[in-house]
Amino acid sequence: MKRINITLSFLAALMLGCGGSAFKIENPLVTPDELKEHVRFLASDSLQGRKAGTPGNEEAAKYLAAKFREYGLIPAGENGTFFQKFPFVSGAKPGPRNSLTIEYGGTTKSFTLDQSFRTLAFSSDTSVSGELVFAGYGITDTSQKYDDYSGIDVKGKIAVVLRFTPKGDDPHSPFVQHSTLRVKTFNAREHGAAGLIFVTGPLDDEKPELVSFSFDQGLSSSGIPVVTITWAALDSILQAEGKSIKTVQEGINTSQQPGSFPMSAKGKLETSIQKIMNASSNVLGMIAGSDPVL
Repeated sequence: MKRINITLSFLAALMLGCGGSAFKIENPLVTPDELKEHVRFLASDSLQGRKAGTPGNEEAAKYLAAKFREYGLIPAGENGTFFQKFPFVSGAKPGPRNSLTIEYGGTTKSFTLDQSFRTLAFSSDTSVSGELVFAGYGITDTSQKYDDYSGIDVKGKIAVVLRFTPKGDDPHSPFVQHSTLRVKTFNAREHGAAGLIFVTGPLDDEKPELVSFSFDQGLSSSGIPVVTITWAALDSILQAEGKSIKTVQEGINTSQQPGSFPMSAKGKLETSIQKIMNASSNVLGMIAGSDPVL
């Protein structure tokens, strides 16, 4: 439920709890047992967290509406009810057009969705073609005088970026605020990248795994196409240039300095994301005023 939807009981609880014994009311309109009843139900396992759009959320809304009616509130929702419905994006799934093709060393490799590459949920619906540029960890941190984009040009190109930081996934790393997919994607876009490929390096994951497809409500669209490939797939591309992803990553981590470079490979990237729509409701009740003029 929206945070603005607060029952009279909880408002009364705040009033009763602010002053301690000095605010004791002989015949309170709201009793501790009644408050416990509300909390017990709204926090119960049967509602499964009350996430918007779920049956548990709907049951919670019905409960509040019933209590509003019991307390004598006037329905202030739609069509004489206590409910004000609204649509929202509850998730996302890959659309019908997702592909990745990379030309390198005289060969062309077409990647297989969810096996060797995966579109990320916050990717935009578009297609791009361009040269690949390895941009290290994709971090720009002026306070640490560290910039993976220094000395390389990614404008109109597809940046290839490692996850985490030169200090791995250390939560105390000075780069930790720049380590999220969200921040790295915005940084790539600000540097002019037309597309972005994420890779979990071999020093961070022994198995060549793909980044999971997880919907982020705060980043519904990044503005550029974003995918992930396995480090094994990237390694096969770098081997054509006499490099290995493990050696490159070790060099950055050891020196704590950027190790970015242009690649001879070219890529074609197409991504599409379908939004999953759902609906929820605000619960609105009104107490009529008693002023004869107002």
